[in-house]
Amino acid sequence: MPYFVFKVLPEEKLELVDTHTAFREAKTQCRNMRTDLSADANLDVRMIFAKDVDEGRRLLRTHRPPPPLEEWEA
Repeated sequence: MPYFVFKVLPEEKLELVDTHTAFREAKTQCRNMRTDLSADANLDVRMIFAKDVDEGRRLLRTHRPPPPLEEWEA
């Protein structure tokens, strides 16, 4: 399965930037894109591992609840 790099724009709009077969290449591209962003940029760069682009979009749009707090974190 490939790694997809997306730009996450306002209102959860996703723009596919690139596809990679290796994690390291995708991670490097995400880091480079994030360092090039200005402080007031209104977007985020995300990477997702999925079967295809549609599944990647679905996974990025799914809101996951935060993990429960452990007693030592409270």
